[in-house]
Amino acid sequence: MTVMISLIGEQPIPNLLALRHEKLQRAALVSTQLTRQVAERLQSLIQQHTDTFHLLVDPYDIQSIYKDLTGVVERNGWHNEDLVFNLTGGTKTMVLAAYQIAIELRSPIVYLQSERSRTRLYRYDLHGRVYRKISD
Repeated sequence: MTVMISLIGEQPIPNLLALRHEKLQRAALVSTQLTRQVAERLQSLIQQHTDTFHLLVDPYDIQSIYKDLTGVVERNGWHNEDLVFNLTGGTKTMVLAAYQIAIELRSPIVYLQSERSRTRLYRYDLHGRVYRKISD
């Protein structure tokens, strides 16, 4: 099973593009109270093809975010080969917590770059090296 843990920011398109590109069975949409509606709209767009759920986290407490994310991973019995972390959205503290978990689990990380009408999805290994760059 492939599960993408997506950090939701105010712009839904980067997460939507990454979710649609990856072949996923499940998506965990991680948002704050501020981005909750963005996550709910995104969930309604992808739930026909992907099993989704929403996790609400504190936007600025790294330890709390870390605990919430590791709790979801443990409760669902997910392993490193099950997971991919999308660090494109969310607050910087959300990114720090998710990055730490991805490194600990040795799970891949993706990041969507959008500049000058060009979109690229980067996929990183646990050492931060790009091991696959996908262009649109």
